[in-house]
Amino acid sequence: MNKKILNYWRGIFGEYYAMLYLLLHGYKILKRRYKTKFGEIDIIGSKADNLIAFEVKTRNFKNEKIEEAFNQYQFYRISNALKFFLNKNEYYSKFTLRIDAILIYNKFKIKHIKNVWFE
Repeated sequence: MNKKILNYWRGIFGEYYAMLYLLLHGYKILKRRYKTKFGEIDIIGSKADNLIAFEVKTRNFKNEKIEEAFNQYQFYRISNALKFFLNKNEYYSKFTLRIDAILIYNKFKIKHIKNVWFE
């Protein structure tokens, strides 16, 4: 199978697996693959009074450092897309905004890192 296609499906699997993990940990899933002109958010969820953008990365190994999987520009775009979502959904205006990273490695292991980026 073409490597690009394989990576695409690995990413789709990772997002669904991350959603299952989040649901089992008490998060509510609001949107998946939320696309705006400012950027894309893999998953938007909420828990208590937090509105969270989740960036999901699926890898074959754990040894990759978090800063190698994500970059500042990505988080800037995610932050802008989250603000756009917030502008369209006033209900969440009092919620605390947060960006979390979910790294899926060795097929079924998950590393959830909260508050990975601040403006």
